Amino acid sequence: FCAEPRRNGSGLLTVGHSYNGQLPFAAQEARSIADAFHGEALIEDLATPRRLTELAPTYRTIHLAAHGDFRPDNPLFSGLALEDGWLTTFDIFNLRLNASLVTLSACQTGRNVNSGGDELLGLMRAFLYAGAASLVLSLWPVEDRSTARLMEAFYAGLADGRSKAAALRQAQLQFIHQQAGKEHLSELYAHPYFWAPFFLVGDGGPL
Repeated sequence: FCAEPRRNGSGLLTVGHSYNGQLPFAAQEARSIADAFHGEALIEDLATPRRLTELAPTYRTIHLAAHGDFRPDNPLFSGLALEDGWLTTFDIFNLRLNASLVTLSACQTGRNVNSGGDELLGLMRAFLYAGAASLVLSLWPVEDRSTARLMEAFYAGLADGRSKAAALRQAQLQFIHQQAGKEHLSELYAHPYFWAPFFLVGDGGPL
């Protein structure tokens, strides 16, 4: 289903929100990725759920950098904190996307709960249902600065023509070897805490 050639979105949309200044690198991350791909960026006060849901269906690549919260007691209210409210799992189920890739650069975006019918409920299921061909998600709370660096390395790989799976793998290997391009990374980033939470679901091929 994810690999069906039915994606007709184009361009890149990034969303960056610092959660009242608590995640200063989220906005920087979104802006940097948008600049690299000549995409559109919704930063801070422009990063509203309404604006995102209006624009998202027309884009092929969507990158969201924000505070995330997983609600195991009620996964439909898990979501991302934006400028004037939350983008929840329930909201996403009502979207219709044409995206080849949606990246959720936030805490615990890949966690799910088994529902009564043995289905997984969470942001992952919601975005796949909405039409995303693939997702990059996280399994645990992530650190702001290192996440921004990892995502910049991931999108640099995509810009070089790597597949989504290969670009994510290469970015993680750069953290393990403490080298991103010509730049030396902190040796702390080699620890799995910083690179291992992110994983790809869906079509791992090219954008």
